[in-house]
Amino acid sequence: MTSASLVETVSRAVDELLKDSLIPLGEKNGSLRFLTQAAITLQKEFDQIEYRNLDVRAEVNGTVRGLFRPLPSARLSSVRPVTAGLRVMIGGGQSVALEGEKESIQIHVELANPSNYDQTKKERINDSRATREKTSIFLLGRTDPEIDKLAATLVRCRKFVDAHRNASDPETQDFVRIVDERLQRTAGELEKKVKGALQGGSFVAQGEDRPVSELDSELTESAKIFLGIAAARVFDKYGEAPLQADSALAEKFLKTPLDRATLNEDPLQLITRAGGKSSIKSDKKALVSIKDYLMQTGQVEGRRLLEHFNEPPFGWSLNFGELHDIPKAVLEQWEAAHENKGRLSISFGSAAPVFNRESRHCGRDGCSRDGKSRHLDPMGVQRGDEL
Repeated sequence: MTSASLVETVSRAVDELLKDSLIPLGEKNGSLRFLTQAAITLQKEFDQIEYRNLDVRAEVNGTVRGLFRPLPSARLSSVRPVTAGLRVMIGGGQSVALEGEKESIQIHVELANPSNYDQTKKERINDSRATREKTSIFLLGRTDPEIDKLAATLVRCRKFVDAHRNASDPETQDFVRIVDERLQRTAGELEKKVKGALQGGSFVAQGEDRPVSELDSELTESAKIFLGIAAARVFDKYGEAPLQADSALAEKFLKTPLDRATLNEDPLQLITRAGGKSSIKSDKKALVSIKDYLMQTGQVEGRRLLEHFNEPPFGWSLNFGELHDIPKAVLEQWEAAHENKGRLSISFGSAAPVFNRESRHCGRDGCSRDGKSRHLDPMGVQRGDEL
């Protein structure tokens, strides 16, 4: 066929017919039909349903949430899973959470006016350079007038169906089914519009931007890829302890003498052997980071220690096993270097190991010397006066 398509012409004509209040036309199963007098009355009621901008925004936000369900995720060093939360920009540089607000990295979705798109992108690139936005990913797309129109139709459909859900007369029931079908169809159209707007946009993070379509033809896959890139920068010290340890590792490491430890007990390879003597690698970056933190804080609870190194820029596992290796290594190194000088005490509370300079064997309830167990109250992690 060589003739031009008439789809747009017909669509415009249909829209005009539907807008004409003197022509009793309505939709059913995606087709037009002449309405009965009862249906005309219900159609007028539908057209007069009032809505707020807040309702329209809620529909658009719900569509954005659906596009990113499940939330985008990636892995650091192919080991540590990272999931991004989802937020939507509401103007004035502010955003509200849609899902996953506790995640360290947040994706901020924004639909900008096409005429201001380039300027808005420059502003977001600028914003992303700020320290406070280091864990932010901006996803910028171009808005479309049809998005708000479709969202308004969805609001009216939902309100009408809710109001007449329990209607008993057949004509009203039939009209409710028509409106419900329209709701489902409109929801699909809105999703397609929003997805297209974002697919034609850009990701922005830490002073750089990447077109969404350049990463992948699918929006969700593009988000995963860019999250992986951004997460590597956010957690740039994860490589100091790239391990997802099981809970039994701590006990293995604590009970094994340094000269007998293998990769099973020491997967972070904190122990070095030279001249028949085993010792802790004092220049291991993970050890240096923990010692620096303890020296700066002076005292910190064990749970807070774990949380600190679970947050950016480290991202180390909250699993006790992984981090327990390192505090013990810090203790061993300190003892070796300073003999009886200073004091270093490390406690992870009553449900986790406790370390101090005099203790040699530590379990979940405390430490023991010479095989005799004694309970230690939680003391936090603290730096002695002479340290």
